[in-house]
Amino acid sequence: MDCSSLESVTFGRGLETIGEAAFCYCYNLASIDIPDGVTSLGDGTFSYCSGLESVTLGSRVETIGDFAFYGCDNLAVIDCRAVLPPVCLTAMCFGDISNCTLSVPEGAEEAYKTADVWKEFFYEYFMRGGIKYGAQTSPQGNIAMVVAGGEYTGDITIPATVENGGITYTVTSIRGNAFSDCSDLVSVDIPAGVTSIGDYAFYYCSSLTYVDIPNGVTSIGYGAFSDCSSLVSVDIPDGVKSIGGDAFSYCSSLESVTLGSGVETIGDYAFSDCSSLAEINSLATLPPACEISCFFGVDKNACTLNVPEGTADDYRAADGWKEFFNIVETDFAGSGEIAADAAAAAKVYAAAGRIVVENAAAGTPIAVYTADGVQVYGGTVSDGRTEIPAQAGKLYIVRCGNAAYKTAM
Repeated sequence: MDCSSLESVTFGRGLETIGEAAFCYCYNLASIDIPDGVTSLGDGTFSYCSGLESVTLGSRVETIGDFAFYGCDNLAVIDCRAVLPPVCLTAMCFGDISNCTLSVPEGAEEAYKTADVWKEFFYEYFMRGGIKYGAQTSPQGNIAMVVAGGEYTGDITIPATVENGGITYTVTSIRGNAFSDCSDLVSVDIPAGVTSIGDYAFYYCSSLTYVDIPNGVTSIGYGAFSDCSSLVSVDIPDGVKSIGGDAFSYCSSLESVTLGSGVETIGDYAFSDCSSLAEINSLATLPPACEISCFFGVDKNACTLNVPEGTADDYRAADGWKEFFNIVETDFAGSGEIAADAAAAAKVYAAAGRIVVENAAAGTPIAVYTADGVQVYGGTVSDGRTEIPAQAGKLYIVRCGNAAYKTAM
């Protein structure tokens, strides 16, 4: 590690494993040939070897650790001799590598095309509207994912479909690290067809105030929104089943979180050090599985935990939840998008003590209700953006025309 003048390494055939960060930051390594005896590469083994251009992986490699080749930006050729695709422990194994040629044994191509991480080497990469995509024709159809490398600043809307070379692709995922460190990114609209948000996808987006997570999403990756210090509220839709570790850690401005009814697991430290968190609305009738570390650094005496009617005792007995002092049974009936016409285009979200309604036509009626049905505002849209003062730490139902949305302040 940190041997910046190291230019070449020869590995003996008796070698079986290469440990964590063994050659990390060895900038002058140009090529690596892993012999057939090696079965595993540790986390970060060759990370930030920026001069690395080619890698040969032996026929017996079974596992490749997290961030093993992360930051190897000049890697152009990978020759993998393993007939079965090695298991990459996370999506960040090869980081943001694109335009890299992958050679595999004869007859193994289809296996690699369907294997996690490896399948991304068969994607075609292109730019559209300032967003970079990787696209592929697969058994699931023509699909695309958003990847790192675009001009990600201000307000971004990811389209549901994107065209390249006369082919229309459906956008189905956001790759790990896609928007990480985009400090000038303010808001992101994600289309309904996206089913996964990868590890560290929005890590350290310090200006991000709003992100629209669609319901077809089933998982939020490790560290996906970590260090998004401007996020004030988060609404996890009912379709999400798992929230990765550190997913929202160090979101220091986060005041309110709504967890959809489908959430089953929450990873370690997912909401750690969210020091402003005042209200959690968990719509799941079975307490999601989590550990005490999930809410490390949250003031559990001051933060109110709202849970479905009849479930308070279950939450008071569940690991990770029983430490909350204020557990309140709440009628969540009618929460979420209650009704909507197909043409509804309004965007409703919470921001710094107000409910914001955007993209609604002038004259559209707006009504705001508390979670128990008391109307607190009534009016109409006068222009493209309407701001309504609202109390922090509360759940509201916002009816805009024929659509209704839940909004946690």
